[in-house]
Amino acid sequence: MTLLKNFFCFAFLVLLTSTSSFAGQQDVWLIDSHSVPWTHASETGFDRIAYYQLVNHRWIKSSANEFFKTQNPETPLVIFSPGYTSTTSDTVEIGAKLVRLYSQNHHCRTVFWQWPADRQFLCLSQDIRAKIPVADTSGQYLTMFLRKLKPESKICMIGFSFGNRIICDAVQNSGDLGFHIHLVLIAAATDRLWLSAHSRHADVSKIAEKIFVFYNPDDRALKFYPFLYGSNYHTDALGRFGPCLSQISEENRNKIESINANRYVGKYHRTINYIQTSFFRQRINDYLLFESKNNLLQTPKIREE
Repeated sequence: MTLLKNFFCFAFLVLLTSTSSFAGQQDVWLIDSHSVPWTHASETGFDRIAYYQLVNHRWIKSSANEFFKTQNPETPLVIFSPGYTSTTSDTVEIGAKLVRLYSQNHHCRTVFWQWPADRQFLCLSQDIRAKIPVADTSGQYLTMFLRKLKPESKICMIGFSFGNRIICDAVQNSGDLGFHIHLVLIAAATDRLWLSAHSRHADVSKIAEKIFVFYNPDDRALKFYPFLYGSNYHTDALGRFGPCLSQISEENRNKIESINANRYVGKYHRTINYIQTSFFRQRINDYLLFESKNNLLQTPKIREE
């Protein structure tokens, strides 16, 4: 069954290549965990994750060994973790648009971290709650992935919606591996207080060199976030109101830049609306490509645009 799934996934990617346009000869990979256990992570499961590389505008089946052998710590590594219900087709389409935003004279390696986000149940509340342990497990697999990267690697992780759970869990659980880490948290479907001291992602702001948070008080999907865990759990989403900076140490809050994107994205909960804003495009060289002369922000920037 696993071999059959892998065959169909590869065949689908071959077909998908013809409908996706990527800029130049960028180093682009798709890492897909659909064929591994979804609710518990293990080294055996990690070894079954599928690796695909885009070569001459065609997806080629590759391997973990090839990926890690050819990884250069001096070359920025951009990891995009998509949101809930994102299919492989969706992820590749958004990823292609992301890569096309890069300047042609800048080189990096980009990974689309495709987790099993596809919708499985007709009932929305049942389905999204079922994705909580799946996202948690995907975060554990991403932790294993990070631990195999070379020392001093430059890594920018971009999450959208539920994808932020995965990248923040991975940073938190990996500890300080000596990497240079930037985070871009877009419309995060995580608890607003999780970046605070003594919370789930308390160490994320310590480990990361800078964090860029897009939030939107009118996000029509995140308005339902307080009901994610049931009627007795009423916390707000980070992607709706931004981080609670007063509960983060001054040293670490100075690494965080928060921007209210409502004026530019309206009520839409869609990745493309955010990455096409001038705010995101103006920070690609800084956050994704590590071209800032000063990696640490001197003061937290909060914009109510």
